[in-house]
Amino acid sequence: MTPASVPLDAAARAAVGHLLSALYAEHAAAPPSLAPLLAPALVAQVQRYGVTPPHEETFRQDVLSMAGAFAAHTDWAEYHALATGEYAALIDLPAVITRRLAALI
Repeated sequence: MTPASVPLDAAARAAVGHLLSALYAEHAAAPPSLAPLLAPALVAQVQRYGVTPPHEETFRQDVLSMAGAFAAHTDWAEYHALATGEYAALIDLPAVITRRLAALI
């Protein structure tokens, strides 16, 4: 659990939203593997959501698994367009991804 009593899975879904929105903005095409790109950013997400040490590895594995599932079931180009298009500043892409992820899982 996180200190604010946010369930670990909810924090992981929110982290996926933030991490993937950054990747969609940076990469026009889906990278061959998300894990190497996400791993360095996971440290900041662990801190952001206050995940305690006994739960860090579970959180990291959940984030990587959810991100992979989301990327496999969505159109990378569509989300890249949302992240970089004309109306990108008006779209809360992490929230869009988090809601869509909740529907997928």
